Amino acid sequence: MESYAKSKEKFLHIFLDLPNGIPSHDTFNRVFSNIDSNEFEAFFIEWVSELAQLQPREIIAIDAMGCQTAIAKAIIKKEADYILAVKDNQPQLLEHIEDEFIFGKNIETHLIQNLDHGRIEARKCSVISNFEFIENNNKWQNLTSIIKIESTREFKNSDKPVQHATRYYI
Repeated sequence: MESYAKSKEKFLHIFLDLPNGIPSHDTFNRVFSNIDSNEFEAFFIEWVSELAQLQPREIIAIDAMGCQTAIAKAIIKKEADYILAVKDNQPQLLEHIEDEFIFGKNIETHLIQNLDHGRIEARKCSVISNFEFIENNNKWQNLTSIIKIESTREFKNSDKPVQHATRYYI
């Protein structure tokens, strides 16, 4: 965890203030050692149960950990919809999505810029609903759109560098 966090430190500063830097492996070990595995399992089972109680037309948004075809199918089975973050845990899908935004056509784009809390933020949202490069999209039941969010954050009157992030969703 420490090595991974150090390799992503610039990215993590977008979301976290880390005045003492990345925590050491000992700190991560203490945190994970203090998680009650039975309690964690209970919360996980409760979350799965909530999926089972979905109402038709609900929209469920889940981070990359939940970007699994089985979870998408369970959501669709309940006549709900999903927004799933796509990262390295779905490498082929991520590669196809990146190709779609590089080579694809019919990309709808919307830009939002604002000044808030001493920082200038810009977000560019691009959506493709007509796929050319995503293979086997039928395994992602009811996949209708792919989304790319590019964000830039610049801190006024600060030495912090401009921060850039790109995120993908299905």
